[in-house]
Formats: sequence, C-alpha cells, structure tokens
Amino acid sequence: NSTIQRSLSESQYQTITLKPDVGELKISLTLPESAKNAAKYRVELDNRYETKNLAPLGFDSNSVLVIIPARQVPDGLYALTLYAIKSDGNEQAVPGQYYFEVKRID
Repeated sequence: NSTIQRSLSESQYQTITLKPDVGELKISLTLPESAKNAAKYRVELDNRYETKNLAPLGFDSNSVLVIIPARQVPDGLYALTLYAIKSDGNEQAVPGQYYFEVKRID
C-alpha cells in the first residue's frame, strides 16, 4: 500500500519497493480540492513508452484507490494521470501527475 501525492515536476518520484511475492500494487492517490466533487474517476498509467487505462477500485472524498498487477509494472519510472468525470459525463484531467518508481528486491 502506498499513498502518492500529486507533483507538478518529475523530480519527486516516490520509490515503491516490491518483493518477489507481491502480486499487486495498491496505490492511493490524494485528491486536490478541485477534484473532490467528481462523480467518478479514470486513471492512466504512463511508463514513458505507452499509456494504459486503469479503472479505480474505489474513491472517497480524499483519495482514489488504484490496483495495478505487479506484472504490469516492471522496474522503472511511472506516472499516473487522474481524470475527474462529472455527473454529466464531462472529463477533466486533474492538474499534475502522480510519479513513482518501481524497484524489485530479492
């Protein structure tokens, strides 16, 4: 379980260390005030080569919970982009991204 704060610069990568027996990452994305009134959310995982849509597991008034299978994130740098979806269906990217680095240990 990791909580990741939004960042406007790539210099703030949070390191997530994975042991061989870890099957998934549970990441909690802290919501800024501007994104707290959304009806639902969408998340994109960017590994600097491709982006992949992720469906959040859930959310509350302070955060969005995302689960990522460990096999989908080899060692490296990643960014999550959060999209707030209003009740009318309009989608807006939340400013900033959530940066993290995956490192495996034996």
